[in-house]
Amino acid sequence: MAKIMSYDEWMRRTRRGLTKPRSDELRRVDTALKAYSTSRGDPGTLEALSAAVAAWQQSKDDLFKSVRNTDGAVTELVDGIIAALDQDKAGRQAQVKAVNNIARMNRPAGFLDEVRGGAKRLADGDLDGKFARAGLATIVKDATYSNVSYEGFSDTELVKARKGWENAFIGAKKATMGMRAVQMGLATGGGQSTPERTRYTRWFGAANAQVVADMAQKASLMEMAMRTRPITFVHRPSVTLHYVNGNDPLGPTQDEVIGPGVYGYVWSAGNHTGNGMRIVCNAEFLGDPCPYEGAAATVYHELTHKVLGTSDKSLAGVTTYGIGDCTALARTDPASARNVADCWSYYAISFLKNI
Repeated sequence: MAKIMSYDEWMRRTRRGLTKPRSDELRRVDTALKAYSTSRGDPGTLEALSAAVAAWQQSKDDLFKSVRNTDGAVTELVDGIIAALDQDKAGRQAQVKAVNNIARMNRPAGFLDEVRGGAKRLADGDLDGKFARAGLATIVKDATYSNVSYEGFSDTELVKARKGWENAFIGAKKATMGMRAVQMGLATGGGQSTPERTRYTRWFGAANAQVVADMAQKASLMEMAMRTRPITFVHRPSVTLHYVNGNDPLGPTQDEVIGPGVYGYVWSAGNHTGNGMRIVCNAEFLGDPCPYEGAAATVYHELTHKVLGTSDKSLAGVTTYGIGDCTALARTDPASARNVADCWSYYAISFLKNI
C-alpha cells in the first residue's frame, strides 16, 4: 500500500516561519491532507488531496522549486499521491495490459547467433571509433538520476543528452499535475476556460471526466516510469532496425538503416522484455537547434511508446508528426490524438516552451 506522509509531518517539514506565510492554495492542501490522514486513505479524500495539490501547482512556476520543498517534502508528498493513485482500478488495468504485452514478446529467430557474431566482431577489433570495445564497455551513469545511463556519447554530446533528459522529466512532472488539474475542473463542474483545460484541448481535443481520468492515470504512469525504471540512451550515427520478415516469422532477421530525419527509436510496448528501457538515438537527436523540441521532446515521445504503447499513426493509419498534424488531429479525432506519441510529447513540452 502506498504511503502518504502524515498531516503532522507535512506541517512540520513545510513550516518556514512568520516571514513565509502559507498561501490560500497551500492551506487547501493542508486541509485536504488532514482529511486524508483522518480518513485512513479513503479514495474520495485521496482525489480531493490530488486536486488540491494540482490547484497549488497552478499557482506556482515550478512546484518543486517551492521554498516548501527545501528538504524534499513536496516531492515526497507528490510521489506518495501518485503511487496511491496508481493503485486504483485504472492502474491495475494498465499493469495487466503491460504484463500481456511482455508475454507476447518472442525472441527473433537467429537472435543468439547474432549476439555471438557481434561479440566475435568486437573481440576481433572490427568495430572502431567510439563504438570500439572500450567504448561499448563504458556506460556513463547520470549523476542526478540513478536510473538513467548513457552509452556511446562523447563528453560534449553527453551534456546535451543529460539536459534533454532533465527537460523531458520536468515536462513529465508538469504533465501529471496539469492532467490532474483538468480532472479536478471536470469533477467540480468548473475550469472550462482555465489554461490547463485549454492546453489539454489543444493537444488531445474535447474530453469528458472519464477520458481525462484515464489520461491523468497515464501521465502518472509516465512520470513514475521515468522516476524508477532503468533507462539507457544509446547513441548511434544512424538508427538500424533489426526485424523478422513478416511473411516468414521463422526466417533470418533483416536490417534497415534509418538515416537523417529520424531522431530516435524504441521497440514498441508489444516487443518489450524486462523492466528496463533502451532508447536508440542518432545524430539528429542532439542536432535540433531547439533543446525542447529536439532532445526533450524525443525522450518523452519515445518513452510513451514503451510505457503507454502509443503509436506514430492515427486510428485511420495516418502518420502524425509535428505541431500542425497533432493539433489538427486533436480537433478532428480526439480518440486518435490520445494515442499518438507526438501529441503526448508536445503536451509535455508545452509546459517548457510556448508552442
